[in-house]
Amino acid sequence: MTVINATRFTSRRSGTYVAIFASTYVSLFLCALIAEQLGVARGALEKSMAVAPMLLFVGIGLLMAAEDSHDFYAASRRTAPYYSGLSLALTAIGGTGVVCITGALFKIGIDALVLLIGWVTGLVFAGVLIFPFVRKCGAYTIPSFLGLRFDSRVVRISSAAVLVVPTLLIVAAELRVGAFLLGWMTGQPEVLMIGLTAVLATAMVAVGGMRSLTWTSATQAIAALLAMVVPATIVSLLISNLPFPQMMHGNLLRAFSRSEFAQSFPPLPSGAAIFRLPGAGLEPFDGPYLQSFGHVGPLSLPLIVLVIATGIAGLPALLNRAGTATTVYEARKSMGWAVLNAAFILLTLASVAGFMRGYVSEQIVNAAGDRLPLWFQSLQQHGLAAVGKTREAISLSGIQIKRDVAFVALPMAAGMPVALITLAVCGALSSALAGASAHILALGGMIAEDLINGGRREAPEDARRLLAGRLAVGLSGGLGLAVACFVTDPLAVVVLALAFSAATGFPVLVLSILWRKVSRLGAVAGMMTGAGVTVVLMFAASTGVINMSPVLAAVFGGPANFLVMVALSQASPMTARRALEVVRDIRIPGGEAIYDREMRLLRRKRASAVR
Repeated sequence: MTVINATRFTSRRSGTYVAIFASTYVSLFLCALIAEQLGVARGALEKSMAVAPMLLFVGIGLLMAAEDSHDFYAASRRTAPYYSGLSLALTAIGGTGVVCITGALFKIGIDALVLLIGWVTGLVFAGVLIFPFVRKCGAYTIPSFLGLRFDSRVVRISSAAVLVVPTLLIVAAELRVGAFLLGWMTGQPEVLMIGLTAVLATAMVAVGGMRSLTWTSATQAIAALLAMVVPATIVSLLISNLPFPQMMHGNLLRAFSRSEFAQSFPPLPSGAAIFRLPGAGLEPFDGPYLQSFGHVGPLSLPLIVLVIATGIAGLPALLNRAGTATTVYEARKSMGWAVLNAAFILLTLASVAGFMRGYVSEQIVNAAGDRLPLWFQSLQQHGLAAVGKTREAISLSGIQIKRDVAFVALPMAAGMPVALITLAVCGALSSALAGASAHILALGGMIAEDLINGGRREAPEDARRLLAGRLAVGLSGGLGLAVACFVTDPLAVVVLALAFSAATGFPVLVLSILWRKVSRLGAVAGMMTGAGVTVVLMFAASTGVINMSPVLAAVFGGPANFLVMVALSQASPMTARRALEVVRDIRIPGGEAIYDREMRLLRRKRASAVR
């Protein structure tokens, strides 16, 4: 038997290209550091650090033009596992995770760990339950996978209509985070920056699709990692003389937690099922960092973890990346790298939040209102922080700082050079663009492949298919821009989107893989039931009709999806033979992808017809 080495099909120069970019990016940062020492104005330095990396990302995206639809949607199945895993981790976390999760940890402390646990658990769920089977199927989009699994165009179009919703919401949230960071660096209005962020994110994938996304997201992951690791490592060295920020913030927490517990805070609403995330506006600190169950109740803790994890596992933007691996084995490796990278990123973000909370406790708490540190005064001038106008000692509950400032404010609080501050902002912006680009591409793929071409019996000609994909990506960027204008809290929008994904996409994906008897009627009815129950409960919770967090609506929508799917599948006629064959094939790791085999047979059929 011939053994095929999958590594020879991957791009052999991936490491070379990534090393070139990393060297270029580090050189750019060093030039900014030198320019700062030579007296270059801060505004010019920030604008140059904002423009140069963005031009580099867009240039990479435009140069990696796709040659055909297979290249556009699957990067010709040649992506190396590590770079795919690195891109997956950054796509899953995105700018919302880097900026908002850090801010949530900074504001409410260990209660926000529910977000970190949910994010990593979701990647594990995807890697074990869904990712390898999607790769064996080989379909370009998740609705296409379901359409092939059930041999039904109705299932394909219905699932696309449902999965468009969470994807579009996450696009809008990522664009909003990117606009906030661009406005920070350029000083321009945030509304204008939303449009610029949408143009940048769309341009990175409009020409090359998945091929462009693979390269741009890998380079953006390097920029994001540098932005997290460099300031956190410097602060760790200043505090403990050891360059391990992921392990060194514990001593700092113990130091300031005693003083925090000694302060008086207003009582928090109690309850086993409460779930309250800090808002995006100016809000005071309302509890000690190490106080547990102040914002997340003991009952809602496991439920929220489950909702976030299943929502992450069902996101089309992540599952589509399975098709870029050369084999099922390589797809499993890429998801393993994704879990490792995501865990490292989230641990680093937790360190950043802890360090920043320590600086606030040491430099502001008990200080006089007219003797605040310069970095806090700078935040006040930009409307990002506030404190009571008094000469008396300031308490922690009297300090108001915007949640999304924590990540980029750490180098400011540590007294680092402007170049390091802009490095942090640019890295966070890179993560937002990476997340937005991935979800824009996933949204465009569902619009072109499933909503427009999903009703056709056969795939259209490749040239028309490629053009439709590029136009749909542009349309997706425009839709994301329109929705982003109405987003006020990106973290809340992302969590709601994950709840909707958990109640609609995850159940049908898992059950269609694990259970052969799932019918077309059961799949469609289950998705619609899950979506309906979740939307109704979210609306009732948002309007105060029921006393529940809107995110917990997925706790009822997901099981309703499962129950309806199982009940109708049991009552439906026997599953079609073709669907059973697909289930059997996707469970066998080796061999040709099912979708590739069908496309090969279709090309042979068309060639015979021409003759």
